[in-house]
Amino acid sequence: MPYAVELFFDQRTDTAVRRLWKWLADEGISTYLASSDSIPHISLGGFDDLDEMQTAQVTGVLQELSETTEPFPLTFAGIEGFVNKGVIFLAPEPSEFLSGLHGRFCDALGDLGSLLWPLYAPGTWAPHCTLAVELLPCSRHLVDQVRRALSEHIELPWPLTVERMGMVKFRPIEHQVSFGLYKSGA
Repeated sequence: MPYAVELFFDQRTDTAVRRLWKWLADEGISTYLASSDSIPHISLGGFDDLDEMQTAQVTGVLQELSETTEPFPLTFAGIEGFVNKGVIFLAPEPSEFLSGLHGRFCDALGDLGSLLWPLYAPGTWAPHCTLAVELLPCSRHLVDQVRRALSEHIELPWPLTVERMGMVKFRPIEHQVSFGLYKSGA
């Protein structure tokens, strides 16, 4: 089963994204995320499969990163789509901090970095929070329609805080580990 390494948000943002997932499901646009055990997130990386030793190595990387990374702000600035993948998502504003965290994650993986899905490789990775999946056929027109409809349910730009990171195995989603980000003075 595939694995994903994910960044998780503050409660206000988590709740808002879940409401979007529910609305998309209620409208019959995309039902998977609303009916899964997924947590709203931005993925740092994905792997086709990991053995027990590799899972432990990724867990160690996440624990170390969480202990050296404070909660940090991001802002969702738009609703976009990977049309060729049938995905619609919230796009964060470019963030040097987020890009740097992704780079630290990839570097810390060492040899395991060669197992990352190509779309998560440094220089290729496009951070996003998925709202809808399996929209086939998908088109720029559909993305525009969903963007207009969702604008009634979320006000962009949307400021948020990334508070945790973790790893899941999926489909079905099985939460593997989760670490709160370091809070200085705590």
